[in-house]
This record gives sequence, structure tokens and C-alpha cells, in this order.
Amino acid sequence: MDIPPADPIPAWFTPFAEQVYLRELLQQAEYLQVAYLNLVEVFNDRELDSRVNMAFSQALAMVGAAASMSKILWPPTRNVDSRARGHAIRTRLGIDETSLLHDRAVRNDFEHFDERLDEFFQSGRTNIFDRALTPVEMLPLGPYFDPPPGSSGDGGAIFRLIDPVAGTIAVLGHSIGIDELHAASGDVYRAAVKRFEEIDRTLRS
Repeated sequence: MDIPPADPIPAWFTPFAEQVYLRELLQQAEYLQVAYLNLVEVFNDRELDSRVNMAFSQALAMVGAAASMSKILWPPTRNVDSRARGHAIRTRLGIDETSLLHDRAVRNDFEHFDERLDEFFQSGRTNIFDRALTPVEMLPLGPYFDPPPGSSGDGGAIFRLIDPVAGTIAVLGHSIGIDELHAASGDVYRAAVKRFEEIDRTLRS
């Protein structure tokens, strides 16, 4: 449940300011849409040059745009004004924690990939399968998953995988549905357009 903050909406969060945040949500949703369509094209064109590079660049663009939207809706800060502003936007758009945009696990794994590498090698594991554009069942046999507690060096990880059949993007143990992420962005886009128009009508009256 989206619990309202104890702090009031800041005075600077005027209708004009709200529209600025809404424009940014709309822009990021449009970026995500472009990346989604490009990724679908990669899935459908098996003869495409640099297919793996194209797939991962567009997947990264998708999750990056989704992260930007998520930060507007759920500001990752302790600043009370920012958190109250984020709650106000979510409330007015009808968005809550059930939105896939609230889950930043895959996006964090992409953004902090160097830290994930540190954790992996510090654990004593060495078996890696990375940057795969394939259904997971087509991966070659191997111990890609974490070893049992107490063991060392006999496990591994599928670092980054795009499964065009399942329609998922995965980093280590986290995955996200491509169509589902696109749909969540679309929900915010439509709600933001409606809210933007409501503010316009109020300002004109």
C-alpha cells in the first residue's frame, strides 16, 4: 500500500511545476517506446548486423528510461519535500507500488554492474555466461547458478541474458518482462497526458 507521507506537499509544487514533472515522465515514456520497438525489431530480424549489441543497447535504453520514470514517481531520497512531491504525482496519476516501474532490481543491476562483478569474484566463483540473446533453455549446459552455502568456486552466474521467446531481460538473479515494462510505462503515459490536460483546463478557467 502506498502510505501517504506525514509531510505536506511543498508550496513550490505548483500546477506549473507539476506539468514540468509530467512532461519529463512523458518524454521518458516516449524514449522507452522507441527502445521497445527497436528491440522487437531485433527479435524479428535474425539477419540483423550486430544483433546482440543492438539488443542490449535497446534493452539498456528501456530500463534507463524506466528508471528515470521511477525516480520521479518514487524519489530515492530522504528529502521530505521530494518524497511528498513524488507521492502527490503518484496519487494524481493513480499509480502505486503494484506498478512494475516501482521494481528497480534489474535497472540497479545494469547501473551497478561493476559492483555485481565485485561481489561475484569475491565469492570465489568463476563460471560466467554473459550477454546472451537466446532462450534460456538454449544455453549450453553448465553450473551457472550460485553454489550451495559454504562451497566455493563450483558455481557461476548468467550475468546478462535477453530471452526473445520469454520476452525477458535478466541480470544475475533478477529478470523483468519486456512487454510488461512497456505496458507499465504506457499506463503512466496515458495517466500523465490526462492529468496534464486537466491542469491546462484549470489554468485557463
